[in-house]
Amino acid sequence: LVHLTAGAAMKCLTCWSVAAALVAASFLAGCYTPPAPKRPFEVVRTDTDPSFSAARENLVDIVVLPARPPEANLAADGSHLRRFRRLIYDALIAKGYSPLSLAYVDREMAGETLADRSDPDLNLGRFHEDAVMALSVNEWSKEWLRQENGILVSATLSLIMAKTKVKLWATEIRHRLYKIPAGRDGRNLTDDEAVVDLVVKNLLAKLPSRS
Repeated sequence: LVHLTAGAAMKCLTCWSVAAALVAASFLAGCYTPPAPKRPFEVVRTDTDPSFSAARENLVDIVVLPARPPEANLAADGSHLRRFRRLIYDALIAKGYSPLSLAYVDREMAGETLADRSDPDLNLGRFHEDAVMALSVNEWSKEWLRQENGILVSATLSLIMAKTKVKLWATEIRHRLYKIPAGRDGRNLTDDEAVVDLVVKNLLAKLPSRS
């Protein structure tokens, strides 16, 4: 039999403890699956007409149409779509444009379907405006990212000259958001409204200021 001193026994136990911790850490590392990375917004396209540079200083009145929901649900008119439109309106003002009052536009469109109110072809020149800003949510789906509690979003923003019907500027983005952002700054937002904040910020990133 081998007799160990108290110090030797303590040293032996310490070595065994370290070895066991390393084995446990290796096991846990093998079982760990890192979360899906947050993918950046994919800019599908951004088109700018050559005439936009000269025309934008003369865009005095712009009508911001209601956001058009995906084709599969044209009757939808949720709070996130209304927030979508409001944030576009505010961003245009911040960039030096002068959109017509949303309340005024809505009064003139009272009683019409959302599909008609959001259709630029039906509303160009209706308010004697210089241009129309059309908002289209092409896809808003949680079906494929349900396990990650995420959402797939695709949206298009178009600025169209009223008289000539020329599309002065347009951009489309697509994004797979794996984690829906929480409301910030104490704002009480729904999940969909929080997503809209990100979408609008990226949609307008490439829109030139008026001057």
